[in-house]
Amino acid sequence: ELSGGMRQRVALIRTLSVETVKFFL
Repeated sequence: ELSGGMRQRVALIRTLSVETVKFFL
């Protein structure tokens, strides 16, 4: 449970980070 939750959270944060970088670039 914990592993899956953290994994999903990390994936979401990574997606947001990538989109933010693309937006600024």
